[in-house]
Amino acid sequence: RYVAFKVDDKSIMVFGAPGSDQMSEKVMTHINQQFPMKKINTVYITHHHNDHGAGIRPYVAEGAALVAHETAVDFYRTQINRPKSSVVIDALDREFKKGSTTVIGVASNDAYTIEDTNRPVVVYPVLNGHVEDMVIILVGNKNFLYAGDLYVSGIARDKRSGTKRGPNVVPYHSAISLNETIMKFNIPRGPLLGSHDKEAVSYQDLIDYITD
Repeated sequence: RYVAFKVDDKSIMVFGAPGSDQMSEKVMTHINQQFPMKKINTVYITHHHNDHGAGIRPYVAEGAALVAHETAVDFYRTQINRPKSSVVIDALDREFKKGSTTVIGVASNDAYTIEDTNRPVVVYPVLNGHVEDMVIILVGNKNFLYAGDLYVSGIARDKRSGTKRGPNVVPYHSAISLNETIMKFNIPRGPLLGSHDKEAVSYQDLIDYITD
């Protein structure tokens, strides 16, 4: 439920911080083993649900910036700056730096771009019925779109099992919202990856699911 990309020879960006702060510490250990001597500099959160954004604090303790929808910025700042815990202690409790983190809010009607020669990133807001603060993330040089909870993982599972949506079954609204966002911002039609399956699908797979 997370993806890590090497940006350059020194830094890493991560999509998703699921589960808990303790889980994120384990994930960070794994990332550091895969990409030794590189710093996690940015964490992108698709939305505030626990299985996507409950483990932000260890990344903050390492100095990473957070990128999320503007409506969730205050929520994440509250999580970052909560009183130091003496019960379930995480990395930020061990090295508490109140107010020292950058939390970048993506506007509700515009994309947010981080220019980079190796790994340009564009974050798009998604108007949908799942949550108010949904964003999706494009890795520009690969045209690779991380779609969070917007039913891409369901399409991957259906494709693998050979399951097809029946003619009288309405497609999930989140899949329709994803396509509407792709069209609205003219996002490149590259591979799509969801948060709940490791296999990517094509844009055509999304269209095949939505249409009859």
